[in-house]
Amino acid sequence: MVRSGPTRVALVDRHDLFSDCLRAVLETRGFAYHRVPIPAGTDQDDLVRSRLLEVRPDVALVNANLGVARRVGALIGEVSRGGVAVVVLVDVDDEVRWGQYLAAGARAVAPMSGSLASVISAVRRLGRGEPVLDRAERDRLIALGRRRNAEVRAAAGRIERLSAQEGAVLRELMAGHAVPEIATAHRVAVATVRTQVKGVLAKLEVSSQLSAVAVAHVVGWTEHPTNAA
Repeated sequence: MVRSGPTRVALVDRHDLFSDCLRAVLETRGFAYHRVPIPAGTDQDDLVRSRLLEVRPDVALVNANLGVARRVGALIGEVSRGGVAVVVLVDVDDEVRWGQYLAAGARAVAPMSGSLASVISAVRRLGRGEPVLDRAERDRLIALGRRRNAEVRAAAGRIERLSAQEGAVLRELMAGHAVPEIATAHRVAVATVRTQVKGVLAKLEVSSQLSAVAVAHVVGWTEHPTNAA
């Protein structure tokens, strides 16, 4: 499809210096640039998505590290379904994470440790309607991402089995507290806490407290606990 006018590029990022550099480079090369600010507050997910869709860019550059309130995967899916080609800017060399972004609908992943030239190249190719990644490489990464997504869903299902008391104990373990400390804080016997810890391990299908904490972190339970204390 032939586009009329310059390719419209929107950046979702909180770093002023990077935004200013990117703007200068893009505008020098004839792209139309718009920055979508990240607002403060608990409703920032909806605000970022709505503002980005209002801009209706051809290409959206989304920093994967937007803060704890941002669900990057959800944003990618919603925006890409709106007809926007999404490039995720990453600062971690993690193919599984990259695959998750691609599986969510991103068209490309660009390491921020690389040169701006690689980002501009991706924008230019997407603006022309061309693929950025080789099909086989894209499929390989997506398979990795989908496998991890399945593991996360299974782990989340196991966490949902926890009772409110077991959830409270797991949060204490995630904070680095030992069983005697938890018992003192909750004014219960150490034996009671040990029983609750055993329940947590059994329901999460792990054999150690460390593994239980790892499962909770993998599914993002730190940010969005399943059970309220």
